[in-house]
Amino acid sequence: MSTYAIKADKFFLPAGPQLGGYLMVEDGVFGAWRADEPACEIKDYSGTWIAPGMVDTHIHGFYNHATTDNDAEGINISSTELARRGTTSWLPTTFTDGVEQIRDACAAIAQADEERGPEFCGARIQGIYLEGPFFTMKHVGAQNPAFLIDPSEEVF
Repeated sequence: MSTYAIKADKFFLPAGPQLGGYLMVEDGVFGAWRADEPACEIKDYSGTWIAPGMVDTHIHGFYNHATTDNDAEGINISSTELARRGTTSWLPTTFTDGVEQIRDACAAIAQADEERGPEFCGARIQGIYLEGPFFTMKHVGAQNPAFLIDPSEEVF
């Protein structure tokens, strides 16, 4: 990989915002912010602000694609559209459903993640949020009680 710097009008950093300057990127990893121009390739984003991306830990789909459609391409379309709106990673979430349907949804999510090449530009899948089926009637909330089962290592 390479080393380059991002130039922008404002950076939101852990220590607080910085006006102007450069953010180093080394081997694909954000590095230090600096005020002076470094001796490397500069990606000029003048007129913009650079901020950390959002992480969505519970989302059933996006952009007209549900995580339970069992469609790897739809999952990756969701990822792309989430990234366009500032979400950099997410946990595709299943519904409380039959065990086979949850298994198929997980397989499609895994397939979507595996099919991504190095040029894929979308929110990263950081895991899968399994919403059910291990609920009790006391905690059923909006879940469909027809699909509630007792916890089971075999099913998990």
